[in-house]
Amino acid sequence: MSTGRSILRGAVMTTAMRISVAAITFGFFALAARHWGAQHLGEFSTAFALFLMLQQVPLLGLHFVLIRDVVQAPDAARNLVSSVLMLGLMSSVALAVLVAAAAYVIYPRSLFIALLLVAVALLPSVVTSTGEALLIARERFETVALIAVSESVIRTILWIGIIVSGFGVVALLTALLICRVIAAWVYWRHERGLAREFSVRAATRFEMRRLVVMSPPFFGILLLTVCVSRLDFLMLSAIAGPVALGLYSAPYRIAEGFLMISQAVTVALFPRIAKDCAVNTDNEKSENFSLLE
Repeated sequence: MSTGRSILRGAVMTTAMRISVAAITFGFFALAARHWGAQHLGEFSTAFALFLMLQQVPLLGLHFVLIRDVVQAPDAARNLVSSVLMLGLMSSVALAVLVAAAAYVIYPRSLFIALLLVAVALLPSVVTSTGEALLIARERFETVALIAVSESVIRTILWIGIIVSGFGVVALLTALLICRVIAAWVYWRHERGLAREFSVRAATRFEMRRLVVMSPPFFGILLLTVCVSRLDFLMLSAIAGPVALGLYSAPYRIAEGFLMISQAVTVALFPRIAKDCAVNTDNEKSENFSLLE
């Protein structure tokens, strides 16, 4: 497949995935707004926005490194995947403790259990994000899209059933955690997924130290992206309360949809850019070696 067709296919699949997930989520928020008051919708929006904001943070931005390096050196995938996953799991435990402490100190008691479930959901999200990065590096965009949309559909069906049955925010976050665990299992058991690449022994101290040293600029990019896209939810919930956030959250989903296409094209381009950079570097080394001879 030509480079142009590969990029177009990846961009189309990623765009379709993101728009589908956004549309499903918006549909749920519209339904929740009809069945709930702004108070309950605002509480759920706070917890869900916090989850979306933090789900990739434990990886320290190293999913960018994983995509780049697996594209450039497929034979090194085992050490890299194992080290990234181990670092992410350790970071997620520390972050989960911080989220639980912040939920106890800052937020109302009515949100504590829901935010505790968000904290626990960060652990399977590390597996999900790592598996997604690995498949993106291998340009398996259709698989990533299928898993993401399927998780969103299953989660939304559960959420609708929960709302209709009269349950509250804690039940919704429990369903979110269950779906995260299922998605992590799918990425783990996929034929080209994490189970084939992960080994505790392959996560060497040298590789993990190298990744930690490399992480600051990538982590900075991740934090900037997260703050731009989610900080308004957290600030509004802290300043104006859940009622105002409930009124804000549903129309925000419409504006969010217009950002999907540019993000999808970037995701599709990244593996190809990494591959071209590796080829150009090899060519430069060959030319320099020829000049020395």
